[in-house]
Amino acid sequence: LHDVYGLSETHSPGCIATDGDLRTHPGSVGRTLGCLEAQVRGDDGTVLAAGEPGGLWLRGSLVTTGYAFDPAATAAAIVDGWFDTGDVARLDDEGRVTVLDRTKDMINRGGTKVFSAEVEELLRRHPAIEDAAVVGVPDALAGESIAAYVVASAPVTAAEVRAWVRQGMADHASPKVVELVDALPRNAVGKTDKQALRARHLPPS
Repeated sequence: LHDVYGLSETHSPGCIATDGDLRTHPGSVGRTLGCLEAQVRGDDGTVLAAGEPGGLWLRGSLVTTGYAFDPAATAAAIVDGWFDTGDVARLDDEGRVTVLDRTKDMINRGGTKVFSAEVEELLRRHPAIEDAAVVGVPDALAGESIAAYVVASAPVTAAEVRAWVRQGMADHASPKVVELVDALPRNAVGKTDKQALRARHLPPS
């Protein structure tokens, strides 16, 4: 059994977690292939130390040289041969990559980063929750607060959802807004449409 990580822009899996990696480092997608390098960078572009979360950048022969007929997108994504994956990740001191979230889905709650994927994973472990999506929504005091959309498989209350998150994560990860829904919105490829969920909290234009 292997777990792999890749993007359209890498043409093939860029990282591979072996069966041994999966047992000893759960959650990791393994090390990059020999023809790729990985860096984790802060918001200012500084390369971060092992264990620190930041933006995942890749460089190597598998990485695309650009987007056809879109020089602006190419310039935004590829800097000095390094490709910005759009994912938040951390590297361990042996080069294993753990992907934490999409950069656009990370929530900044009063200066503290909350990874929506981690909250969603915890929510799905609740015995009464079938599925969940977590997004950041505008907050006058904190900048962003957390909204959780929950598809329940058995009766559950918003208070129970918040308590479950507080038991498994720090208090700042607990959702301010909890909505029980029949289903999560999906985009054309079947992924949760988080943009549609965020739009519910924006003032009408």
